[in-house]
Amino acid sequence: MQKIIPKEYLFIFIACLILFFPFLGAVHLFDWDEINFAECAREMLLSKNYWTVQIGFEPFHEKPPLFIWMQALSMKIFGVNEWAARFPNAVCSIATLSFLFYIGKKIHTKHFAIAWVVIYLGSFLPHFYFKTGIMDPWFNLFILIALYALFKGLETKSWIRIIWGGFSLGLAMLVKGPVAILIISLCLFVYWLHIFFQTKTFQSIFKQIPRVFSFFLVALIPFLIWACISIWQHGTALFFDFIEYQIRLFSTQDAGHGGFLGYHIVVLLLGCMPASFFMIKSLFQKSEHPFALWMKILFWVVLILFSIVQSKIVHYSSLCYFPITYLAALQIEKYLDRKEKMPFILSKIYAGLGILIGLLLIAVSFLHHHIEGFKTFFDKDEFARANLQAKANWHGWEWIIGVLYIAFIVYAIWISNRNIKRHLLFLFLSMLFLVQGIFYGFINKVEAYSQKANIDFFESLQNKDVYVSTYAYKSYAHLFYTKAKPENVLHPFWQSAIEIYKTDSQNKALYLSVKNTKANEVEALGLQKLYEKNGFVFWKKEPLASNH
Repeated sequence: MQKIIPKEYLFIFIACLILFFPFLGAVHLFDWDEINFAECAREMLLSKNYWTVQIGFEPFHEKPPLFIWMQALSMKIFGVNEWAARFPNAVCSIATLSFLFYIGKKIHTKHFAIAWVVIYLGSFLPHFYFKTGIMDPWFNLFILIALYALFKGLETKSWIRIIWGGFSLGLAMLVKGPVAILIISLCLFVYWLHIFFQTKTFQSIFKQIPRVFSFFLVALIPFLIWACISIWQHGTALFFDFIEYQIRLFSTQDAGHGGFLGYHIVVLLLGCMPASFFMIKSLFQKSEHPFALWMKILFWVVLILFSIVQSKIVHYSSLCYFPITYLAALQIEKYLDRKEKMPFILSKIYAGLGILIGLLLIAVSFLHHHIEGFKTFFDKDEFARANLQAKANWHGWEWIIGVLYIAFIVYAIWISNRNIKRHLLFLFLSMLFLVQGIFYGFINKVEAYSQKANIDFFESLQNKDVYVSTYAYKSYAHLFYTKAKPENVLHPFWQSAIEIYKTDSQNKALYLSVKNTKANEVEALGLQKLYEKNGFVFWKKEPLASNH
């Protein structure tokens, strides 16, 4: 009797349960994106308005609702907490790795599919993002499904693949918006250019147009349904604000998230180690399989597109993780099959960087005892100096993570001449171990030095009938961690709390979080200073009504 579930899928399921689900709520959500999306989901549950994404209980025009729905459902089941906010991406790990195995086996071999899954798991950012509460893992998966379905639909002339591929693209649009259809359109345009330069004719392209048209038509249906409901509820203003925001992301820096032109090259090269080192040769070789061509096109489209975009954020180029790990798997398969001789210089470069990272982790584990010495590096940054005063609860064993990571790498290099397969396996296992080690050993320290004092202040005001806000910096933390209700949110949400309070007699106390670099501005307004901690200064203003 044929097995219903192949053992490889069962292994992926168990591996994901072990790697991604435990301790998802071990640290607070991080500003901005994690708290932003979780707060939207919380407000969706509280207001019971499931069609309109809100922030500060005002319509939020920046994101469509699909990922927020996922988080809201998770919070409905598990409660409003960090674990529930990150749960959808842990589920996405199972879906993503299963799909990688499925298409890897379909277009290549089972051994290639296994290699692709291991490489994806053993690369830094691809692994780490499944532990977050941001929407990109689901967006990327829907794009990959759509691209693969389009590839197979055009190759086999299958209308079924075209339809479910288009539907997947529609879901991607419901996660992040029209950028999904832009990415696929650009990939298709480059693919058609490739066909034209090969055949010197448009004949084969014209034959594909009916299927491509149907593909995009199906993709628009879910998005247009949501858009029509949004327009019916709020008029055209909110929807056009949404479209305007998508355009603005390409032309301006979003809230200071700028960067140099090669930003994403550096992010992908270092963030996707060690896969990024092995994919380089395959990236510039002639494609031996049609799907490899699509993967290369996807890589260059995403890299160039988001290098042009003025806002530079790490996860903008995260869709490149699929082609990077796929092309790395192609190259590694050649080494394992002895079709090409492996240049161990790649492993040695990774080993050198890895040992430096390991030594850095060891150093950080001990140097926190001498934190005062680090403050001299931040003479011009008063906020950063104050951050370093935080008590991060170092346990004393964190250095072991760096030592074991180095041990993995040294062992991999030691056996490189005798067993290439084991050598490569341990290179990727070393990175998998590093990500897990950083998550369990260091992320809570990062939070302690960056935001924990702020989060603790907001949590102390939870469920109190007061106003809580920030001054001179943007945050969503005060909404999520005070469990704010509509009557406890100052409106308009993005206007300065101080300006609103100066012009409107409120009947509730106002609590403010301010960075120490702006504390003088608040002090001049006559607010009561509560305390200062780790770079944040906390203030209170009594109700104006009580002052009369």
